[in-house]
Amino acid sequence: KLFLEQQLKSKVTDANVNEVYKKYKEKFKGEQEVKARHILVDEEKDAAEVIEQLKKGAKFDDLAKKYSKDEPDLGYFTKNMMVKEFADAAFSMKKGQYSDKPVKTKFGYHVIIVDDIRDAQPQPLDEVRPQIENMLTQQALSDVVDDLEKKAKVTKYDLDGKEIK
Repeated sequence: KLFLEQQLKSKVTDANVNEVYKKYKEKFKGEQEVKARHILVDEEKDAAEVIEQLKKGAKFDDLAKKYSKDEPDLGYFTKNMMVKEFADAAFSMKKGQYSDKPVKTKFGYHVIIVDDIRDAQPQPLDEVRPQIENMLTQQALSDVVDDLEKKAKVTKYDLDGKEIK
């Protein structure tokens, strides 16, 4: 056990963890994020009216003040942060686009406008350190066992105690 601990300690160092993080930083990105605003109303006909006014050039913020029963600005969010119907609609739209039909959820009817779409920033090293250390430990353990098998004379026996050639 002590031998393995020493071997692993020499292979799973802060320098090794940092090296792996830098090399694979892009792999530690989170999901895509959307920044959106919405107008939430109780009736589908009200949402349809909002959409018609948007088509005629009305400003989204003005309509939100007039119609919405919720705070319009939702900020950035990932797909799993919103109810499915809302997320599916928002993540299918392009930047600057508003929903061309009301989006029904358990909260009511939404008219959504997407203000921005971005890739989430890579997770900080502190958050992914345990994953990297685990990966390095597994690799180091495999290397140590492989090395021991190459250097040692290993005799394998079957269940009857006969040597396996």
